[in-house]
Amino acid sequence: MDQESYKKMLASFRNELLEAQKIRAQIDVRIDFLGAIVKGLEGLSGEEIKKLEPLSDFGLTDAIREVLKCDFSFLEPTEIRQELEARGFSLEHYANPMASIHVTLKRLLESGEVEPKIEKGKTRYRWKATRFPRYRLKRRFKYVG
Repeated sequence: MDQESYKKMLASFRNELLEAQKIRAQIDVRIDFLGAIVKGLEGLSGEEIKKLEPLSDFGLTDAIREVLKCDFSFLEPTEIRQELEARGFSLEHYANPMASIHVTLKRLLESGEVEPKIEKGKTRYRWKATRFPRYRLKRRFKYVG
């Protein structure tokens, strides 16, 4: 194959990747919407709320994302730490777990994945319902245009 053929293939796969990213973003928004409805209906119906997936196999950033996605209220970093521990995420190998959580939240804020709310001098965070999850795509695909 010549270089022009490779360029055409590259352009085609880049376009397909962009389309897949758009579809994934739409699916993530729908999942967030359905999750909120299910959580509300579980409380109203009196049914036992389904146990959440343990976070022991996650990295810190993904574990924090999961905590925030499952709770639709604003959480303080200490509440996030408590939920991480309750769901089996080990913070033992972090010299200063709260500093690591704060840095991670700052990065998630900068990337637009979380929104802050300052109450009584404390910053609380919650997951934004609409987002474009480039972090997942970077892990699955080597190229993100």
